[in-house]
Amino acid sequence: MPVPVEDGKRAGGGRLRSARSADGGRTQQRRQSSTGIRAGSGGGLRYIAYLAVAFAVAAMLVPPGASAAAADVDQTGEIEQKLAEAGCVSQTGADGDGGMTCADGRGLDGAHAVTVSPDGMSVYVASPFGDAVAVFDRAADGALAQKAGAAGCVSQTGADGDGGMTCANGRGLDGPVPVEVSPDGKSLYVGALFFGDAVAVFDRQPAPTSGGA
Repeated sequence: MPVPVEDGKRAGGGRLRSARSADGGRTQQRRQSSTGIRAGSGGGLRYIAYLAVAFAVAAMLVPPGASAAAADVDQTGEIEQKLAEAGCVSQTGADGDGGMTCADGRGLDGAHAVTVSPDGMSVYVASPFGDAVAVFDRAADGALAQKAGAAGCVSQTGADGDGGMTCANGRGLDGPVPVEVSPDGKSLYVGALFFGDAVAVFDRQPAPTSGGA
């Protein structure tokens, strides 16, 4: 079932707002190298070190004999990917097998950290190569729909990764990786761990309850 397209009129559940200065000053976004790792300030080395630690931790969490393939996982942990565009979202819609069966997303260049809000209504994805955080509504069945327009992503320069400037313009997002929602669901924190040495702080508008006005 295709991922629905937001019409921009839905209630503001999960929308982010960032307090920003009025001067509008902005330095030019540093572009990544052909390897996908920026040069300068040792950021590339820090990113490689982070990946090494992440893979090591993941390996420790996998039980002996376990496999990433669904067929090798016990029934209690078995997974089945959703069909068609409901099964994946990518920066261009490419599915990695030469097809275009994923939903077309924005702000997903180097998508890395994924966080689900405490209310289960929103999903946030930090993308260090795009200097962006993508914002999705999450349906009851787990399907994702990226919010329309600037509500769907926030990036260091407003760039969406597709040559457009459709994301909200943020600050302190140069190389974001960890993204966390506060327990009360009212705040979101993004660490620019590798290149920005910063933490971006957002107000979050929790999704209204079904009985809300």
